[in-house]
Amino acid sequence: ERSLAERLEAVGADMAAAIRALRKGGMVAVGANGLTLTDAGRQRGTNLVRSHRLWETYLAEMGNVPPESVHDVAEQLEHAHELAEEISAHLGNPTVDPHGEEIPPASDPTRS
Repeated sequence: ERSLAERLEAVGADMAAAIRALRKGGMVAVGANGLTLTDAGRQRGTNLVRSHRLWETYLAEMGNVPPESVHDVAEQLEHAHELAEEISAHLGNPTVDPHGEEIPPASDPTRS
């Protein structure tokens, strides 16, 4: 079994790799105050939240999945952004998810 120090070192290495990938993809920038989201990063995050909440709503309303059980499944499906607008239209363009959280509005079709 690995020691706590070894586990923390592995987490740090994973975090550094993730930050490098985000910087390379133009999602974050490094400034005097540390990491900040770029406009592209902010839009990508908003799109991910929108997709996640739409999937939660779809699962609760159409899949008869209890609201307390939809989160974990939505975590897997949220990356299927190409289906988000179809799901939204099918659900009547909901504005809140089963937990009462706002579903961000659709953005411009050229979004990332």
